[in-house]
Amino acid sequence: MKLHRLFLILLPCAILLACDVADLLKTPEESSSKFKMFDPATALSDAQLEVLGLKGLQGSQEDIANQIYQWQKQRMYNVGFGTSLEALEAAYTLRWNTILPGIYPVSEIVVERKKTIDGEEKIYGTCWDFAAVFIAVARAYNLEVRMTAIKETPNVPTGMPLSEYNALKPKLEKAKVSFTYTQISNAIKIPYKHYRAEVKIGGEWVPKDASVAEGTSPPGTYEEYRWDERADPNLTTK
Repeated sequence: MKLHRLFLILLPCAILLACDVADLLKTPEESSSKFKMFDPATALSDAQLEVLGLKGLQGSQEDIANQIYQWQKQRMYNVGFGTSLEALEAAYTLRWNTILPGIYPVSEIVVERKKTIDGEEKIYGTCWDFAAVFIAVARAYNLEVRMTAIKETPNVPTGMPLSEYNALKPKLEKAKVSFTYTQISNAIKIPYKHYRAEVKIGGEWVPKDASVAEGTSPPGTYEEYRWDERADPNLTTK
């Protein structure tokens, strides 16, 4: 076999081998893999609604919205924002879903995020969790809903403690993505001031905010909050 023919045969193999070696030598920061994001407040299934005691709600759209709201008042607990370890841990779902939408969906939140409060088991979180759970349940009943937020952020340091990154790692592994602590810490964003759910009834958007006393949502300008609007483009894809 002539040398130039042998060269033409072996060249593609050499290129492929070089690419494989280069892939192996890539650091996690250089990895091209991204998280395939989705709306974390996707409608819950009938089976999930049944477990929560929310299957078979009846009445008008307003009746159903009110029943979901009352269920939240009884079965959910707002830890609130703050600097305590409990408050920081409660905000994980919000913080992670902000940059990696869908990394911790409502379908998992309602199963995994539970505390015993005054002798009762309740789903806990922040105002974002209340809004996301309301939306996921309401969508199962074909209600028109949206999340809104006061899009103001406090002047506090960003970043992520290592303990939070370690808590996130099982979710990353489940999603088959590998992001370093530096990548996640650089991507994390300060949450907005307040989030709430709104349902369209009679052509009007009506707030349903069970995270606070009825009718006492923090004052401010509420704007629609799209589930992917703060996703990190370096880490996510659709």
